[in-house]
Amino acid sequence: MIYCPKCKESLGDNITTCPFCFHEITDYERVLIAKEQREEDEKTLHEEILKAEEFSSLRTIWILGTIIFVIVFYLVFIILLFADLTKAALAVFTIGTVFTAIMSLYLILVMKVNNCPHCGRYLFRNWGPYCQWCSGRIR
Repeated sequence: MIYCPKCKESLGDNITTCPFCFHEITDYERVLIAKEQREEDEKTLHEEILKAEEFSSLRTIWILGTIIFVIVFYLVFIILLFADLTKAALAVFTIGTVFTAIMSLYLILVMKVNNCPHCGRYLFRNWGPYCQWCSGRIR
């Protein structure tokens, strides 16, 4: 798919004259257009990869934070239980269990919904039928 250099309308690959503005597309212009599109696609792909890696690191931090919270939550629960503060221990246990359940469901949803079924990597963009990492069909 190329674009007319004059009116910027989308054209087919084998068209020599733009049907919109009737501009004759030369072979030289065709090469320049292909080069510009390739550079733009590479730039877009690079930006998407950077964003996906950034989100992946944020997701890792989110998971580690949840694990640390669960550990601290159970330590506080055990300390309160051994200090004979059963009502406070039960309140902490209830709040912590609800929070842990919500976080676990969210993490499961994010891991299942936004990953490629072929390569398992995170799909940063949610549009298009193909994975940006392995080019496998996702829809």
